Amino acid sequence: MVTERTTSSRQHTTENLLNAGGLPIFFTIDHLDALDPARPNHGVGQQVRVCARSLAGMQKEAIVGSSRPGCLWRLASDEGPYLDGFDAAPCPLSFMTVGMVSSYMDALRAAARRRSLDIRDLTLTQDNRYTMDGSALQGTMTGGALPVALGVRIDVDADDGA
Repeated sequence: MVTERTTSSRQHTTENLLNAGGLPIFFTIDHLDALDPARPNHGVGQQVRVCARSLAGMQKEAIVGSSRPGCLWRLASDEGPYLDGFDAAPCPLSFMTVGMVSSYMDALRAAARRRSLDIRDLTLTQDNRYTMDGSALQGTMTGGALPVALGVRIDVDADDGA
């Protein structure tokens, strides 16, 4: 298997390892003791540890562990053909977006707990927009990110001071 990258528009020179491996793109890892992920525990909030590696082309694989018991996952990412990927898994920026909105959700729920507020319903809507000019294949690409928009809908009884 060849693992070099190409900047031309010719066919891939790498094998699509995510499809060839026969594993699902995401799955929980049940045998935590066999992997010894050394999940962090610093006593404040939720901690996450990530072990990641590059596979073929733009493909990446990560084992993600949380300080919460029993939370260990295998995740994979890939880019689409516009970045010389196989489009075999979600793009990496989608994971960043999910992590960002999850962090906001954890922070809002923690703030409510500190104030003894009972949240009946909470919905976060996050819009992330990314830009790309030029060509990754030709080495002329410039990427960017626009400001994040976060909408919050919450149903909770609270005094003005809460």
